[in-house]
Amino acid sequence: MAFNKEVSNLLYTYLQYLLNPHFDTQIKEEFIKYANLFYPENWDEPDIDEKIIEMVRTLQHKK
Repeated sequence: MAFNKEVSNLLYTYLQYLLNPHFDTQIKEEFIKYANLFYPENWDEPDIDEKIIEMVRTLQHKK
């Protein structure tokens, strides 16, 4: 549960800095530069979850 919370917080922070227009552009650039230093090189490449993509497509068609 602690790992789940930590990962959730890290992903949320990363996405906020990437996508939230309220963060200063210079801060975003610095954040990305330093975040890349911590990218693990010994992990498998992640895959896009096709089930989520399909769910979004299905919901779009229901509109």
